[in-house]
Amino acid sequence: MGSLINSPLLEDKMSVWSLIAGMAQDLGATNEDLPNIEDILAHTISTFGDDDSFGIPRLPEKHKLRDTPENFVKHLSPKLIPIVTRYTQDARAMPALIAMAIQGLMKDAKNIIDPSIAALIVMECAIPMSRCDVNGYITQE
Repeated sequence: MGSLINSPLLEDKMSVWSLIAGMAQDLGATNEDLPNIEDILAHTISTFGDDDSFGIPRLPEKHKLRDTPENFVKHLSPKLIPIVTRYTQDARAMPALIAMAIQGLMKDAKNIIDPSIAALIVMECAIPMSRCDVNGYITQE
């Protein structure tokens, strides 16, 4: 908890939230369309330690994920982290780099998924997963 996590995720100029919200707005979303970050934070904190609800994104039914964000992290981190480290060794820059990749996906998929829903999916997953220790999922090759 705290600024060590919140700065690159929510507060910095190049935070995940800043980049995702900016892209959603560039693609036509209004401030009112964007996810309520305070609500996502409050929900994350209130469900911390609850195995049945922590980290489960609250999404419209037609946008429910096929798996949990935790399982995505477990299975994708060992593949994603080596790719990201080709571009930066600075762990504080990694969230912005990943958010920039997501921006590209949002732009490519703008006619398939509403940018505000894409932003909701990203933040409903990113905020709780930022509170997890993913080091156990990452293996060095």
